[in-house]
Amino acid sequence: MTMKKWRPLWSYDVEKTEHWLSEMAAEGQHLTAMNRLLRIFTFTHEDAKITNYQIMYDKSEQPLPKGLENAGWEVAAKDQRWKVLKNSFADITAFPSPENRLKRNRVHQNVLSWMTRLLFFIIFFSLLMGVPDGEPNIYWLVGVIFIGLMILARVLFFYVSNKVEVAEKQFFGEYAHIDVIEPLGETLVKWRLGWMEAPDRIGKWLTEMAAQGHVLIQIKGARFIFEKGQPRQIAYILDYHWTTSPAYFDMHKSAGWQLKLTNGLRFTKYSLWAQSYNKGDTPPQFTNSNQENKAQSRILLVTAAVDVLLVGAWIAIIFVKNYSAFQAGNLISFEKVMLLVFTILAVFIIIGAMRSLKYVIRMWKI
Repeated sequence: MTMKKWRPLWSYDVEKTEHWLSEMAAEGQHLTAMNRLLRIFTFTHEDAKITNYQIMYDKSEQPLPKGLENAGWEVAAKDQRWKVLKNSFADITAFPSPENRLKRNRVHQNVLSWMTRLLFFIIFFSLLMGVPDGEPNIYWLVGVIFIGLMILARVLFFYVSNKVEVAEKQFFGEYAHIDVIEPLGETLVKWRLGWMEAPDRIGKWLTEMAAQGHVLIQIKGARFIFEKGQPRQIAYILDYHWTTSPAYFDMHKSAGWQLKLTNGLRFTKYSLWAQSYNKGDTPPQFTNSNQENKAQSRILLVTAAVDVLLVGAWIAIIFVKNYSAFQAGNLISFEKVMLLVFTILAVFIIIGAMRSLKYVIRMWKI
């Protein structure tokens, strides 16, 4: 007798799926097939048996390595690049690496992030073009569908991000652990809007604050929290990257740097590092500092260019659609609010792009 079970999001929570397969085997339901597209697992009823399962994502589609076969692993089910391995040995000496499936899930995480942003801008541009008049029609239905897709993509993004973070911590350890300092004395709060657009100036400012006895404790958005104390010599580096990996964090932590912040909300990632040094010594820097500064200046240049193109597109759409109505004074209240929101956003984006451009020029003059 066979039985089929549907698990739509199994590939994003593999550890839980592996545990579920073991529980099924203990009840006499043994996995015999899987359909990765329909997300269906097929079981055959046999004698109950203690079985361990591991799920592999293997692009090479090669036979199992000898090391895994000798450790007792065999393929229970397979579909394209996915393999479900089972093992009934009491002592298992080797396990398949989860690295490939972690990479695959990170790609899905990025795709969902971009999909959410794209849908947001489509909806935002549609609102700028004007709200359809009259009774609900096909345009309203399309708008509702896009908003629903954006919400669904965002929910999936948070779900996948959470599962990827948990899985990476289990596999790689606390590689991106923030080095938190608990304040023992009085604290001081400073606000710094747009600090991400000028890495050299934020590093210099934090170093000057430490020299005045204000040591950075935590950053929340644009809010910097310092602890008041004795003057100290601390070098700070805000480092931009297209992507990060566990090796990136391991390399800098092993060199004595403390991670103060890491963030990947933009399509680039940045991390803030700190390291103390003795008075009179040369402040510590990353290796090949000039080359790295120019490399990350190119990242900020691309970011600024994308922001400017985005604002340019907004201006073009608004000019084409609303200029006549604006001159005639026929804008409705909703359109006036949207124009105000757009203007505020555009000003902030342009200021940020100009700060990034100035940073790029400074780095290329070095």
